[in-house]
Amino acid sequence: MEITTDIAKNEDFTGLCFVNLVEFDSSYGHRRNPTGYGACIEEFDRDIKVFIDNMKNDDLLMITADHGNDPTWTGTDHTRENVPLICYSKLFKDVREKNSLCYTVYSLINKLDNLLVITAGIDRNNFKKTVELINKNLTEMKKGHFTNEDIEIAKELYHTSLETIEENENAIISE
Repeated sequence: MEITTDIAKNEDFTGLCFVNLVEFDSSYGHRRNPTGYGACIEEFDRDIKVFIDNMKNDDLLMITADHGNDPTWTGTDHTRENVPLICYSKLFKDVREKNSLCYTVYSLINKLDNLLVITAGIDRNNFKKTVELINKNLTEMKKGHFTNEDIEIAKELYHTSLETIEENENAIISE
């Protein structure tokens, strides 16, 4: 994270920067070291704040994982937790909260078909206005119009999703 933060802080970077924090997996997950895993998460929490503070207005932060690796589980193989894709969505803020047009709105990436899928629970009378707002938000995001506050909210959603995973009965593995 330090090298990535230095780039964000000191360079006018454009493009995609992919960072693989392999220590979560190789040093703590596969080694079944929950104490080290927890310390690594705490370090990441500190590092991500510094990174976010150095992001430009047109940067986008996405946090995900490729598989589960519960450090408290037996063996050294991958485990079956849900993995997050955490991004802040202006769709939720604008379409649901600001304009009260839908019950829920979220997006996900369909990796097989290379599609961004947007799902919204709406009243059919609000369909046209909802689609207009979603398209407006997508255009703004493509132009890089989001703020550090948007990223902070994404970080909060990340923590909330982790808590939700812990509370989800489908995420519990029984012996």
